[in-house]
Amino acid sequence: MLKFLEFIETYYPGKIESYFSKDLFVYANVPYRIKPYEQILEDPKNTIDFDHTAEQRIQLKREEIGVDGALLRDRNIFIYKVNFIEKILATVLAKISNFIPEAGIWMNTQRPEWNDANNALVGNGVSMVTLYYLRRFLKFFDTTLQSAKTQDVEISVELIEFFNSVCKTLQDHKHLLEQKISDTDRKTVLDGLGKAASHY
Repeated sequence: MLKFLEFIETYYPGKIESYFSKDLFVYANVPYRIKPYEQILEDPKNTIDFDHTAEQRIQLKREEIGVDGALLRDRNIFIYKVNFIEKILATVLAKISNFIPEAGIWMNTQRPEWNDANNALVGNGVSMVTLYYLRRFLKFFDTTLQSAKTQDVEISVELIEFFNSVCKTLQDHKHLLEQKISDTDRKTVLDGLGKAASHY
């Protein structure tokens, strides 16, 4: 996805910013549920539950209205739409909330990254590749946001609370960067991020 965004910004400067505050983006309503953080620690290779009831509802909705039936809806049954900034922020937080200092991004969705997929491996353990791409992603948006004229965008309350929880955990442990990070310190940061993610 990042490469496409980089191409857009190169060939159509300002195009991405035009979507910052437009509610044009949606979420897929998938029947998979990532287990609570405590359960993932108990069995890190068994991290997902399949919600059969939710799957039945999704399929019934698809039969009723077509592929839009598989999109996430709000309390009023309307398709839940967000702006570009919220969509990107949700993606970033999903990764950062699985960050392990001096290790990488914990892969708790049992999906392989590109190099694992090439070797027919399931996505387990910690990924440095995902961390490197996340850094590139953040550098790209730092530049994009610095040059943007848009000052305010609406973000859902839930996502802001998630963002604040993740930021607080990282800020509270920023001092660890001054020295070599121990396994105990890594676990402390992971606990804070994992608990933040489990609430949202």
